[in-house]
Amino acid sequence: MPNELDVFNGINVEKRVPEYDKITDYCRYYMGLCHEYKNDIEYIYNKLETLRRERLEFIEVKILEIKEKLRQQHISEDSINDWANKVFDDTMRSLDISESLLNAFYVKKLDEFKKSLEDNLHKEGISI
Repeated sequence: MPNELDVFNGINVEKRVPEYDKITDYCRYYMGLCHEYKNDIEYIYNKLETLRRERLEFIEVKILEIKEKLRQQHISEDSINDWANKVFDDTMRSLDISESLLNAFYVKKLDEFKKSLEDNLHKEGISI
């Protein structure tokens, strides 16, 4: 009767699994970089969160408040809607620009992070 586990006999585990020390070194460098880039990571996270909150608040609160104030001044509904659509488009475009600038900063920092990690690993002769 054949043993179902025989298929694993030909696998060289040392070639398949990186050495423990290499994984440990990789994690050490990675966590060190996370610590080094902590302020940048927090900055990006907070700015993206602020942008999302601003966008949501504008859509759900601000634009409605402005429209109501205009109605109270007896401005025609067509004028209010035209103006609100223009302000909405301009504000969304402004927020999109801010988000794209922040994303460019994020990509730059991510590239720096990856390069620094690769450089540290290369100096130590570690390739994973």
